[in-house]
Formats: sequence, structure tokens, C-alpha cells
Amino acid sequence: MNWIEENYMESDILNNLADDLHLTRSYVSRVFKKETGSNLSEYLVAKRIQVAAHLLESTSIQVDSIAHQVGFQNVSHFISRFKKTYRLTPLQYRLKVKKIDYL
Repeated sequence: MNWIEENYMESDILNNLADDLHLTRSYVSRVFKKETGSNLSEYLVAKRIQVAAHLLESTSIQVDSIAHQVGFQNVSHFISRFKKTYRLTPLQYRLKVKKIDYL
């Protein structure tokens, strides 16, 4: 799990993890799901969105840069997944957080 936490932003994390462990991708996926209750891709998206939200709250880094920094290859996909989680676009989220901090 530590390896995943340190490498969540990599684009091909399942292959890299399987290679590092000298196991097959399918075996790593099955074990991860058995141990955590979610599949690796769901976990990674949640982790990436969580880190992105923190960056939106604590920095002025542009949304597209944050998307790439946390491991999303496509900014539109990042915005879509962020909105699905928070019901706000990343920019709306940032503005809402900044407004709350101001109050």
C-alpha cells in the first residue's frame, strides 16, 4: 500500500506494481480488491481526486497542471471525475473553499 501511496500519479501503475512484485497484473488486481474492497483503478481515482482537492485548497496551481500532477492524462476526464465526486468543477471548488476561508 505504501508503494501505491508514493506512486499514485504514475500512468501505468498496475504494470509497474506487478513488475516490481514479480507478479501478474491480474493477480495484483485480485489481491488488491480482496484486501481493500475496491479495485485499484477506483482507489487511484479517489486518491488522485483527494490530492487534487488539497492542491486546489492550498495552492494557486492551474487546474490543468494539477490534473497532470496527480496523474490524469486528460484534463476533461479529470474535471468530469472531480465533478462526480464533489458536485463542483475544480474551479468552482477552489472558489468555494477560498470564499469560506475569507469568511
